[in-house]
Amino acid sequence: RRTEEANLMINGPDTKAELLQRLRPICRAISIAVLLNFALFIAGTIYLGGDALNGGERGGRYYLYGTHSRGPKVLREVSRGEFEYSKWHAWLTIISWPLAAASGLVLHFAKKRL
Repeated sequence: RRTEEANLMINGPDTKAELLQRLRPICRAISIAVLLNFALFIAGTIYLGGDALNGGERGGRYYLYGTHSRGPKVLREVSRGEFEYSKWHAWLTIISWPLAAASGLVLHFAKKRL
């Protein structure tokens, strides 16, 4: 078994099944990372009281839009660092979801073929 795995690592996969077998742990890791990132985005949005995608910058001041203290949705002024964190984390979350979907499809087809 070890020689088969070593041969696979050195020479690359010979069949689609071997390729799918090699991709499974990578796809699982991607899926877990995307779900963890999403959970951290939700936690950050709750902690900060909103997100930068719905907020904005006006006159050198930075605002997040969302609920604050369980009240109505409002613009909340934050530091530039908090705004940038929220903006980049939101975009990373949006961009990572198609990656998670592709990983899920690979896992689905790997399960069917193997």
